[in-house]
Amino acid sequence: MAKYGFPYMGSKADIAEELIGILPAGKRFVDLFGGGGAMTHAAAFSRKWKSLYYNEFNPLCVDLMRRAVNGEFNYKTFKPEFISREDFFAHKDSDGYVKYIWSFGNKGDCYLFGKNIEEFKRQGHQYCVYGESIEGVPDCAYDDLKARRMFLMNYCAKEFKQIINSTPTMAENYRKYQEIINPASKLNREVARKQALKFTQWLRSTGITCKEVDDLTGSQMGSHYMSNGSQPAIPMPDMWQKIKQSPKIKDIPQEIELLCNPDLRLQRLQRLQRLQRLQQLQRLQRLELNCGSYTEYEHQDGDVVYCDPPYEGTAEYSDSFDSQAFYDWVASRDYPVYFSSYEISDTRFHQIWERRRCTKLAAISNQIERIEKLYCSKPQKQENEQLNLF
Repeated sequence: MAKYGFPYMGSKADIAEELIGILPAGKRFVDLFGGGGAMTHAAAFSRKWKSLYYNEFNPLCVDLMRRAVNGEFNYKTFKPEFISREDFFAHKDSDGYVKYIWSFGNKGDCYLFGKNIEEFKRQGHQYCVYGESIEGVPDCAYDDLKARRMFLMNYCAKEFKQIINSTPTMAENYRKYQEIINPASKLNREVARKQALKFTQWLRSTGITCKEVDDLTGSQMGSHYMSNGSQPAIPMPDMWQKIKQSPKIKDIPQEIELLCNPDLRLQRLQRLQRLQRLQQLQRLQRLELNCGSYTEYEHQDGDVVYCDPPYEGTAEYSDSFDSQAFYDWVASRDYPVYFSSYEISDTRFHQIWERRRCTKLAAISNQIERIEKLYCSKPQKQENEQLNLF
């Protein structure tokens, strides 16, 4: 599956191709709530439209899109500096690259990494991008950023496999596993213990019991995950996913998720790869970028208009959005307007597609299965309508 656009909260990157396949062909594809550009990007490679119009109200998104299309983030030439926590809060309100690529869940408000792992992430970044050494890790002979990243990840995986094969007990496996993926435990055992106690204290506060944890995980680790004594433990990712199935596990703090998801290392480098793919649009010579409100759009003959507004009944977006005003605007158009949402309260529109989708508005939050729907302001002809012969 191709990944389109740049990482952005609520992105349609994973279903963009399917949605584009449903929309009719025309002269120009109009993306009025462009966001991370996933739909515009997918539309460009579908060849269903002669030109593309990307519109977004947020000027930082438009600027980031323009920079990506112009080739600023091509990993063959772009050497990204590591953005520290201090850098993030100093520049996030003026630089879309900092705000969305280096934020937790691409929401633009919280820094990407927890304080306890920031230094580890910085070392991994410098190793992959600039070839700087990491103590205990062999130097990599490759110059390519992606090759260095794969080398580092494979080395960590190999080391972990060797530990599993050479240590007899689960407790020892777990301790050495933490030494690989959590530098704090390697540099300072006491810091690691404090982190584990922080997790166990939070888990106890949810009201879940040791027995419930044991039943969910199929193990007898509940006493360790909830211990305030000598052997507190943080669950490995597979165990953590099972524990999260409990209805008592709600509103998980970012810090807790980061403690339980060490496999997110080097995540921002994957985000940079998605940015550089947008440069492919530059060759098309048919993309127009605009910063403005959807109400300012002027329709042209042959336009196919798609909207991906903030969904009715969701509160994840920082800016308020008037869904009813949007519905009224759509209903007043004399041309078809297609828009995505979940269930809507306005009955004037026609649902033409739906799909169950696991969605998450934070990078590692609980996934929620929702029914994604596509609506249209005009009735649609059923292309696959069966004939009734009797």
